[in-house]
Amino acid sequence: MLNNLPYLFWLSIFVFLPSILIWAIYWNFLKKYFRLFVFITIFAFVWGIFFDIVGSSLWHIWFYTHNLNLYFLGLPLEEYLILLFLPQELAAILLLIRKKIYG
Repeated sequence: MLNNLPYLFWLSIFVFLPSILIWAIYWNFLKKYFRLFVFITIFAFVWGIFFDIVGSSLWHIWFYTHNLNLYFLGLPLEEYLILLFLPQELAAILLLIRKKIYG
């Protein structure tokens, strides 16, 4: 199934699975920053929705192909998932790097 959906395939490998692993392994450390993750995810989601709707639906700068064909406000489901997962994954990685450097 994922062979026909390359975008979802690569999101699974580089975003979804690493996010799940990071949270599973470092739960005790990351749960202290729960409010930060909520803020980052909400802000990135709102900004990303605006940016993607303007870029794809209004200005037609880019378009989405090979997706699940589940759209809302002109964006595919995969785009919403990346807007939810990627910001928290990057924040978690940066917090872990900070922990490694400063202890």
